[in-house]
Amino acid sequence: DLLCDVYLNVKSGSSENNTNTINNSMSPQWNKTLFAIKGTQLKAGLTVKVYDDDPGPINQRMCSVTYKVTDADLTNGYASFACSAAGVKMATLFFEFVAK
Repeated sequence: DLLCDVYLNVKSGSSENNTNTINNSMSPQWNKTLFAIKGTQLKAGLTVKVYDDDPGPINQRMCSVTYKVTDADLTNGYASFACSAAGVKMATLFFEFVAK
């Protein structure tokens, strides 16, 4: 597809959620809280999968990354990392961590 219908699946520990699908975009952006978990649980790792939401029962996974959240990420309040496939940068993901 030249333009993708993209959604993310984000998982940390036993918490998992999907974003809504953004249609016909090469630069989708979300501003959504997917789940709330403690920083100590988040440091166990964060897995992000990017999918092209195609018609039919199977959506093509565009890329997948597992990220280890650091103390610096939590102190700074955000983390960013690239998700790529076949050496082509496909997405840069920014996460905000909020103290409650």
